[in-house]
Amino acid sequence: IVMGAGAVVLILAGVVAAVAPPSSAAVLTLALVLLGLGWNLSVVGGTAQITDAAPLAQRARIQGASDVGLAIAGSVGGLASGLVVEAQSFAVLAQGSAVVAGLALPLLVAMAVRGRRVARAPS
Repeated sequence: IVMGAGAVVLILAGVVAAVAPPSSAAVLTLALVLLGLGWNLSVVGGTAQITDAAPLAQRARIQGASDVGLAIAGSVGGLASGLVVEAQSFAVLAQGSAVVAGLALPLLVAMAVRGRRVARAPS
């Protein structure tokens, strides 16, 4: 649920950023606040999923590898976003970001449905 909320907030951030007038600091600030909130909801939800799924003996190693992957993805994303803005525009970057966040929703819904089925299955 937390990751789904993060995806929805990230979609909203992308939409707000895409329609924001370039001269509107208030709207762009709102978009960036939503971006930070959506990112953090997604990270917290993902961390909880990893913690629940990882065996106790391997949890620290798996979480550490996950953190490194997250840092690398953030760095590559930051670099790529600059290239997209330079080649196209900030609005195109924002629209693309909203689409990518939207692609996560069906996966998250499927995971939630599967999790409920597993939880309800007779032992």
